[in-house]
Amino acid sequence: MERLHQLLTDNRYPGRGVLWARTLDGAMCGGYFLTGRSDASKARALRLAERQLTVGPTTYRSDGQTVVTGDPFTEATTEAASKDDLLKEVWESLDPQYRVAAATFTGDGLADAVLCS
Repeated sequence: MERLHQLLTDNRYPGRGVLWARTLDGAMCGGYFLTGRSDASKARALRLAERQLTVGPTTYRSDGQTVVTGDPFTEATTEAASKDDLLKEVWESLDPQYRVAAATFTGDGLADAVLCS
């Protein structure tokens, strides 16, 4: 299985991504990232308010229980030891020219999501 870091660095512009991973400390962590080429895509942001992760100015919302994925679905491995390490791995793997924002969270801890932009 491909490594998460390699999967993201090999794809210069991955668009939006949804992650679900088990870190080395055993925690299940979700993640979401945005990349953008156009001005409209680069204007998006991740916001955490009222226990909801919101991608703006688009209408995507996550209530922390619903995961929506599109094709293609790809599996990869990570050696992240925590949700903070997972965020760092994702953020550093995305091409700086296109990265917009990323977040990681535990299944029951969306209110404690870690954001990067």
